[in-house]
Amino acid sequence: MIPRYAFSVVHLLLAFTACQEPGVTAGAAGSSVDVEYIAPDRFDDIAREPILVYPVKFVCGEAGIDSWLTPGSYRTVINVANLSNFKVTVQWRFTNFQHAFEGASAELPSHGSMSLDCDFILDQFARENADLSDVLEGFVIIEDLLSTRAIRVAAVYTNLHKQLHDRPDLVPVRTADRFCDLDEQRRLRVTIRNQGEKAADPSTARVELLGLTTHNLATPALDPGQQAQLEPVPLPRGEGTFRFRIEADAGAAVAESNEFNNRVRGSCLIVE
Repeated sequence: MIPRYAFSVVHLLLAFTACQEPGVTAGAAGSSVDVEYIAPDRFDDIAREPILVYPVKFVCGEAGIDSWLTPGSYRTVINVANLSNFKVTVQWRFTNFQHAFEGASAELPSHGSMSLDCDFILDQFARENADLSDVLEGFVIIEDLLSTRAIRVAAVYTNLHKQLHDRPDLVPVRTADRFCDLDEQRRLRVTIRNQGEKAADPSTARVELLGLTTHNLATPALDPGQQAQLEPVPLPRGEGTFRFRIEADAGAAVAESNEFNNRVRGSCLIVE
């Protein structure tokens, strides 16, 4: 999947603002936003002509009390803008401590822009069978294939601490490695927990088998600390790696203390 183009004033203003002077501002009690301009780096690769790259750090996920990060929800959005009157081509690669792989490339029209968010980044790592539990961090390395110096890259980092009390908080529960909890009939079992401070009304969870089917699962009302195993989801027949997304409260029926921790990614390796 190639990220959507966003020919919007918002993204361009964001990039230009970041070019002037990065800074940190407090959006609200318990949250922070950091906009950082990514300077280009001319890299002399001995295997090819010198290239112009923009290495962007990303942090995506939910840090708990046992994490080295301050507990909270971490999100990164990478904005790329073309400042010229001509189209340019950019390419991106991904790397972290366990994986390094190429992404895709995209053509930016005159004064066009694009964004790569955490959903996009996590989807790419999921295809590499990366473990996506808790927090994923690494680099997206963006290359200006024409070395035009016409693009600008800005990274937007947000961190949301728990700031709303007296509300429910629905999350998928990791009951098995990579959330692959199968019953005897090789059906995926999904468990949803209310880790908030208030009871949650009935809601709907969603399981998306990537490239295949989507299942909506009824979630009962849950008191604080209570969890429920939902109706199991059958996996396709045959062998292979089946990737999926689980989203608690997919219809946004419940007003939660944290709306950013509802979705997880998992995979099951089936060998018959």
